Amino acid sequence: MRKLSGGICELRMKTLAPLAFFSISLFSCQKEISSVAEPIVPTDTATLDRFVRATSITDAQLKTSLDSLITNARNHGWWDLCNAIYPFVGGSSETCKYNLKDPRDDDGAYRITWHGNITFDAGGGISTGGFGDTHIVPSSAFTLSSNHLSYYSTTDAFDTASVDAGCSDGVHDIQLRIYCGLNQGWYLAGISQAAYLTNEGLTGWFLGTRTGSSASEAALYKNGLKIGLGNANPQNVEGLPGSYSIALLNFNNAGIYTKSSNRKCAFATIGFGIDSVMAVQMYADIQSFQSQLGREVH
Repeated sequence: MRKLSGGICELRMKTLAPLAFFSISLFSCQKEISSVAEPIVPTDTATLDRFVRATSITDAQLKTSLDSLITNARNHGWWDLCNAIYPFVGGSSETCKYNLKDPRDDDGAYRITWHGNITFDAGGGISTGGFGDTHIVPSSAFTLSSNHLSYYSTTDAFDTASVDAGCSDGVHDIQLRIYCGLNQGWYLAGISQAAYLTNEGLTGWFLGTRTGSSASEAALYKNGLKIGLGNANPQNVEGLPGSYSIALLNFNNAGIYTKSSNRKCAFATIGFGIDSVMAVQMYADIQSFQSQLGREVH
């Protein structure tokens, strides 16, 4: 009987051991399955939601593209270098006026106020004498040694009288001119000027920036590549404009707007200085966004 009893105990132990192992394995699998099944949360749903509510955009693909743009801008570090990001989406003056960073319908949020003749469609906006007031006063928004303007042009149009973005208070200037004659374009911030002297073509993403106190620390980029180096322009006065705000698709010359750009804008940013590494990354992210919308140019 003792042998039989011992055998039964041994049999029970052999039976229970696999069951115990199976239970532990099942529990571990359940934990693993549970962790894999957790929902993936977008990087910044709140910003996207605010922009979508402001613009009343309903297109699912456009929402996905905007979400990707926001995520890339944040992850790659240029989101915080912009006072304003204007994606020019939705095809109307109402949708194209909003700042992606702060999509409130308010001057303090750098929402654009459109004036005059500007035509909008899914590709962006083009002026025939009009302008967009960004309400961004350079002297209070960023610094003389750290600033930028960028403009994504989809029109290869030469016009020596036009300015694509900028302002002046009558003494101090900041402006981006993709073309100003003799195959030349330039960026000006205070006395710091960066110019290119060869015909680079006028479609693509243009970035003018100043990244230091020296007048030579200005640069002009096209599609992430440096095409113009900085130097001092003695005709100008060091300092940023005050009282007057930056215009898009034109130049705010102390309240006078007579230099309308004839180049269609499909994206624009305004903010702090962008170095050469960040310029490459910004272009990659912006170009990816434009490609998703089917409006990229090179």
